[in-house]
Amino acid sequence: MKVGWKADLRGRVLELRSKLTPEVRAEKSRLICGQLIARMDNQGAGSSPKDTVFCFIPFGDEVDIAPFIEWCWSRELRVAASRTLPKTKELKLHVISAWEDLVSGVWGIREPRPECPGADSYGDIRWVVVPGVAFDERMGRLGYGGGYYDRFFAGMADRGLYPMKIAPVFECQVVEEVPTEEHDHRVDLILTEQRIINGIN
Repeated sequence: MKVGWKADLRGRVLELRSKLTPEVRAEKSRLICGQLIARMDNQGAGSSPKDTVFCFIPFGDEVDIAPFIEWCWSRELRVAASRTLPKTKELKLHVISAWEDLVSGVWGIREPRPECPGADSYGDIRWVVVPGVAFDERMGRLGYGGGYYDRFFAGMADRGLYPMKIAPVFECQVVEEVPTEEHDHRVDLILTEQRIINGIN
């Protein structure tokens, strides 16, 4: 039942997101990035040279978080991005310092060049900026179906590491309920162009 429910919800939300015009998407992305930058600034991001934020690289009609990534670089905050390893269903993290560090990877999504420095010290990752298709006010997350991020978070938890999981998404991606299972990981904060959802208010 949940498999079919997930597929149906994923299709409906992706269709809604795809209907945003480039101009509307750009404006909403600008507002969301402003929320994200303000939140990270308030948390003292970059105050330690080892502080690392793991970011998804925007693709297609996702929220464009490029201005946020550039803000991180301007603050000398380390940015990690992932290479996708389909055979093992894992994410391999590398530190990126410029857009030139990215090349077209799996499914045409930009990812770090293999020679970029590895971000192997997961204890330095304080924040993860998470992609996804749909979210609800109980912080549930519906991804794209590969389970890559859930496996990553499970691996972090096995190490006793719990970085803050932040989801910058369009308001149209927030739904009444996301179907979740035991292995699904919830996020800690959802930022849209209209509001901040943190599971408390």
